[in-house]
Order: sequence, then C-alpha cells, then structure tokens
Amino acid sequence: MIEKTDYSRVLVVITQIVNGSYLFDETYYVKAVYECISNRELKKARIYLNMLDCSNYVLDELIMELHKVLDALEVSYQEENN
Repeated sequence: MIEKTDYSRVLVVITQIVNGSYLFDETYYVKAVYECISNRELKKARIYLNMLDCSNYVLDELIMELHKVLDALEVSYQEENN
C-alpha cells in the first residue's frame, strides 16, 4: 500500500527510529486520513487511523469520531455497490 512518494518517508522514519531521533508527526497522519477519505481509499484511511490510535498524541475524541466516520462511509459505499 506504500506509494512511491511515501516510500522515502517510510525509510526516513525507520532511520529516525533506529537513531532515536523520531518525533511522531500527528498532523501528517490526521491529514492523511482526511485525504484518503476524500479519495475514497477507506482501507488506507483505516491504516492511518490505527497508527493515530496507537499514539498518545491525538485526542481520543477525534479518533472516536474518525472511526465513526469511516464506519459510516464503509456502510454507505457498500450500499452504493449493491
């Protein structure tokens, strides 16, 4: 699921983790969730949301609301396809 442009970001993050200099950028992941939702890439949005859910940097209320949005969109898209 990693696109070419995201591949280098993953390598940078892995390098930072190994070096002990990694700082979690919650705004990147929140933005990624919204972008994936707007592109109807719900599986990818769910992955980003799970990453946010594992962090201690994002408000639980925001995560809960994003889970509700994704759940509702999945149901809606399934109904459209039927």
